[in-house]
Amino acid sequence: MNQAVWGQLCSDVTTRMSKYVANFVTPLSMSKEYGSGVAWGSGTYIQGARHVWVLTAGHVVMEVPAGGRLAHLPVPDGEYNGAFGTPEVKGGAEDVAALPVYPDPKFLPAPSRVLPQSAIAQCFEADEDELLFWIGFPGHAVNRDDLATPATLRVSMYEQLSTPWKPMLMQAIKDIASVTHPAFNSTKHVAVHYPERGTRASDGQDVPLPHPKGMSGSALWNTRAIASMKAGIRWEPEMSEVCGVIWGAPDEKPLAVFATKIEHVRSGLTNVF
Repeated sequence: MNQAVWGQLCSDVTTRMSKYVANFVTPLSMSKEYGSGVAWGSGTYIQGARHVWVLTAGHVVMEVPAGGRLAHLPVPDGEYNGAFGTPEVKGGAEDVAALPVYPDPKFLPAPSRVLPQSAIAQCFEADEDELLFWIGFPGHAVNRDDLATPATLRVSMYEQLSTPWKPMLMQAIKDIASVTHPAFNSTKHVAVHYPERGTRASDGQDVPLPHPKGMSGSALWNTRAIASMKAGIRWEPEMSEVCGVIWGAPDEKPLAVFATKIEHVRSGLTNVF
């Protein structure tokens, strides 16, 4: 496959996955008082065994300060709703969590915004050259190679918090031996390329990528686009599956985001799945 064909494939997959996945995602805000908040993380509405949950990273929940409360956005461009109820959290290497959505229609997202269990893989099985996708909500208004500080954090203005979502299409790092960060566990985690710059799907321009802070909790998707192409099957976004949850992005090279593989998400959140 030449570079032009590869570029067009990546552009098409990004565009179609963005339209599909954006329906299920939510930014997470944290506030200590009514009417104000800061960008805090990313999440995905999923259907659990008994409840609707927001799937996210464990530290997104555990690092909420005393007196703080998380909130999600069930209606795009609507109002944030507080995440009431007791979350399910698994710290350590798994670093995953799920926030229960209060079972009242005024707090719940529309049924079409809730990802069914059938779209969540049982285990991580993406081939090493597969295209992996996520949508995150960068919490800082700076680029990947900039320093995130309290001054760059997205905060509410006039009781409104605007946190635009960003789609990412990458591949896993093949040379796992090159990933030496002490928190990375190759059994439980996957490292996905996340460089300083990338190609914008809409126009093919080379652009800086956003800082990853705030994208913790994003669901990582196995698009199955490459597998479908190899099998001679017409690819559709609905073939994709959630295969992990993103929780970290080290500064050292190789630049990457780390995600917990879905089988360890499942085993860490048994009351959700």
